[in-house]
Amino acid sequence: MEVLVSLAIFSIGLVGVGAMVVTAQRGAAVDEMRTRADLLAQSILEEVIAAARLPGAFTPAGALQLDPARVAAWQGEAAAVLPGGTAQVLLQPLPNVPGRSLTVTVGWQDTSGRQYQLVASERLAAP
Repeated sequence: MEVLVSLAIFSIGLVGVGAMVVTAQRGAAVDEMRTRADLLAQSILEEVIAAARLPGAFTPAGALQLDPARVAAWQGEAAAVLPGGTAQVLLQPLPNVPGRSLTVTVGWQDTSGRQYQLVASERLAAP
């Protein structure tokens, strides 16, 4: 009788450990995708910031243009490195100063179809 009780307790413990392993794997997969999205967003931000520092990058009115081919390349990279990956890059005028606000939004979905988004932004003041 004591052996049966011990086996029951042990099997309940094993089920609990199995559930923890599944939860940990799911969390690790989400964290990996979040890291990939963050690296992509930071790469885009750094490239645009570097381009904004070049002489003549801003118009006299403080406008900065993005190369459509580069935006398409970033979107392709998001689709390649993230499941259901998307990338949006938005430049908006800064209020009361010449320059632009850069917002990068990277989206993806996990295997269950749950949607995730990472948003990074930077202010690019015109010289």
